[in-house]
Amino acid sequence: MAVYYALGDELLDQKTAQKKHDEKIVRAAAEIGKGKKPISVLKGGPAITLREFEAVIRTLEAHGTPAAKPPKSIPFTAIDIGKPLTIEIREAYVGTLPSGGWFNIDGKSAVIVTSAVKNRAAFNAAPRAINLVKEHAAAREHLEPTAIAASTPLVYHSPALTDSNLLMTIEMALDDFDGAALKKLATIAQGASTIPAFAPAAGYLLVGSQVLSVAEKLLSQFFDRGPVFTVNEEINFTLAGATKDSPGFAVLTEGDASLGNGEYRIVDGRVVDDKNKPYSGDTPYVLISIDGAEQDEAYKDFTPTVASAAVLERFFAISATGSGATDVIMDALKLYNDMKFRKRAEALKDRLAKMPAGDPDRADVMEELKANLANILTDELKLEPPSS
Repeated sequence: MAVYYALGDELLDQKTAQKKHDEKIVRAAAEIGKGKKPISVLKGGPAITLREFEAVIRTLEAHGTPAAKPPKSIPFTAIDIGKPLTIEIREAYVGTLPSGGWFNIDGKSAVIVTSAVKNRAAFNAAPRAINLVKEHAAAREHLEPTAIAASTPLVYHSPALTDSNLLMTIEMALDDFDGAALKKLATIAQGASTIPAFAPAAGYLLVGSQVLSVAEKLLSQFFDRGPVFTVNEEINFTLAGATKDSPGFAVLTEGDASLGNGEYRIVDGRVVDDKNKPYSGDTPYVLISIDGAEQDEAYKDFTPTVASAAVLERFFAISATGSGATDVIMDALKLYNDMKFRKRAEALKDRLAKMPAGDPDRADVMEELKANLANILTDELKLEPPSS
């Protein structure tokens, strides 16, 4: 995974960012001191972390830098234990991830962006929380929360941070298989089985509806790939050997270096080039902001929307029981079992209807029929037993 930092107007990798960060502080100090370098931090003083850059420059400008310009954006606020902490997704870029699969000929896929945060010391997995869902997302599309869709940029908020070190995971997953058409056909087939005109074919319609339902689940398990993008970031305040975090923007990718070559910058929470055109390369990324400003009550009441079982099954190929494809295979075997016993039961029921009331074999046929009916597990495929 690669992380790129926004320093001034540039988006840089860590090494380049640190170098330019130091150079700019030296120039600012020299300017303030009219050619002198009175600030001890430049030689042998404490290290200045990457995300403290903009705050330091603003402080220097406030002390009378001749060329100082007013900030063009709302400044970030320092973060620390006991102070507020807000982590937000400012945008997610899908790159070339959406392909549409075999069943979406328009080349688009449904995309979900999820996040999870936990204390570094915690063992149990944190639940996935939903941030963004976009149906029919095209390749190279930028995703942002909107007011007309269920979404939130918030990954984490604490009005007073108590965790000294946090682990954060952000994922993107695709739903390449749109099973809506098969679900509709299954519903139609099941509904048609109750119409008197289709009574002779009711059994076939019911079986067909179940076959379509299982086929939809099986194809969904086969084509949905689970997470296709996963990045992990640590927010550290006390971890020895790690860089203490500070506020600012960070671009999270899975390892591509092209974003940190100095050609891109962040403007209004978006990654753009020197002509202010949004990034349109192949590399997917998530742009986050980390800030320590006080927030309103809506932020304080924030509770992550945990992904439901249906969402996990759709995008991550995880069933409610956690067994995924195994459940689908069991459904298929169950359907095969029910089809076999229903066919036998239908034949026995027809035979019983043709037998005279006093036939000595009638009791045996009735018992065999009841046994076959008892072995049908799917309610929709069960037959009503004869009265006698």
